[in-house]
Amino acid sequence: MKKYIAFFLVLAIGFVTAVQADASSKSVKFVTLGTCGICKSRIENAVKRTPGIVTVDWNIDEKYTAVEYDETQNDIYGIMHAVADAGHDAEWFRAPDAAYAFLVGTCCEYQRTIDYTKAQVGYLSLMGVWMSVNPENNNERPASVIQSTDTKGNLSLLIDGGNNDRINLAIYSLNGTSVFESQITGFMANRVDVSSLSAGCYIIILTNGNKIIYKTKTVVL
Repeated sequence: MKKYIAFFLVLAIGFVTAVQADASSKSVKFVTLGTCGICKSRIENAVKRTPGIVTVDWNIDEKYTAVEYDETQNDIYGIMHAVADAGHDAEWFRAPDAAYAFLVGTCCEYQRTIDYTKAQVGYLSLMGVWMSVNPENNNERPASVIQSTDTKGNLSLLIDGGNNDRINLAIYSLNGTSVFESQITGFMANRVDVSSLSAGCYIIILTNGNKIIYKTKTVVL
């Protein structure tokens, strides 16, 4: 009888563990540029080297990476950063020029242009944000932002965005969940009370009309 009880306890523990693992897994797609099977291997290996990866697949035709990961061990921000560091432009990060230079002249060389009108997947879609994300592709100058946070829960932003328009400030968790929104003004020192947020890392996105003028990771104290 004791053997049967022990057996069912093991099954129950295994079931609970499986449910918890499923609850913490997250599936996301993000744009990733590349051209060939070698690119596929490089991209997927870069993702696999990061913690908590369940599955990863780079789609060679549609140019996106589909990844399932344990969000208690990783976040999509870090995963995309790893892909970019391997030499492949991702939706959120452009590969460092030095990393891309290793691909130039090989079958892996790709055109560094993402068509954001078609590739509506990934981080920005996860956040519910979809608009122009490359101000450098036209005559507009990206915003210059000086930011800092203090121990009293204030986020200070000094923005040189090219005009005095009202700018929308949105703050997201690293997994793309909206946690804070406010409006601020360009060319002015703005102090925003973010004391409602727990201490940790977040994504800041500043938008003006239908354009993202600034995006970065920040630490709230």
